[in-house]
Amino acid sequence: MTDPYVLVVDDDPHFSRFTHDLLTGNDMRVVVAASKAEGLAEFERERPSCVILDIFLPDGSGVDLIRPMRAASHTMPIIMVSGQSEVDEVVRAMKEGASDYVKKPFQGEELLLKMQMVLDASHAKVELDELRIKTRPEEEYNLLFGMSDRMSKVQAVLDQVASQARRLPDAVRERVHLFSLPMNDLQENAAIVNALQRRADVVVQKSLAEGFGLTVAEAMWKTRPVVASAVGGIVDQIAHREHGLLLDDPHDLAAFGAAVESLLRDPAEAARLGRNARERATRELLGDTHLLHYADLLAKTLARA
Repeated sequence: MTDPYVLVVDDDPHFSRFTHDLLTGNDMRVVVAASKAEGLAEFERERPSCVILDIFLPDGSGVDLIRPMRAASHTMPIIMVSGQSEVDEVVRAMKEGASDYVKKPFQGEELLLKMQMVLDASHAKVELDELRIKTRPEEEYNLLFGMSDRMSKVQAVLDQVASQARRLPDAVRERVHLFSLPMNDLQENAAIVNALQRRADVVVQKSLAEGFGLTVAEAMWKTRPVVASAVGGIVDQIAHREHGLLLDDPHDLAAFGAAVESLLRDPAEAARLGRNARERATRELLGDTHLLHYADLLAKTLARA
């Protein structure tokens, strides 16, 4: 596998040198451009694996480069950086298709983590784009739902949702995707879920009842902002507005829509919740963390014996 190629477009020589040395020291190939014109020329000369793009450049806003870059690749990560707090330009960058934003100054570890996240998301998006909904034989479809009255009701709901989706206007239907996860191939099932979650801007688990809430835990580990029902084990994982957004009533569609919309309209807040969720999942939800807790409990018990 070839080393990732990163294009850095920034007119600050100190930042460019710092970033160049940091990334090359982590087995990445780096090209630096100091203006919009140079950046676009380097981009057209060779397609990078990732772009680090300053908002304020000598010949205009770096945000103007996002659209032509996105026209060439909708999966390539674009990380915006800036030493100034220009909210309007950050919002415009996210709307144009930027993958993430980092405010200067920052630690090298922060940039490396951010790059790993967006590169993982990019790879997952490629996987998702390659996935195709396969028409499965009718007998396999029936096996998925079984023959019980309860599962027949589930099938009826799915059929109703699919029917409503087909009635949507073309422009809306292009943005609505229904996935039927294969239950007879767990690896394919896991690959689809992983790709969907890593590509998602918001992950939703709107359950009426829940045990642990694995969908939430997986999304938190992937640094995705979550909107979920305040039921079952979900409330043990998420503190409202700290690690995600909780819905008191999963039947309240207006509140659900408002919660999702608030995160889509505020990428900075969505990113903050995603970071907090990742920290929470790392600290509390991993299997090895639980093992350490059990070991600590056992050690304390033996000490008292």
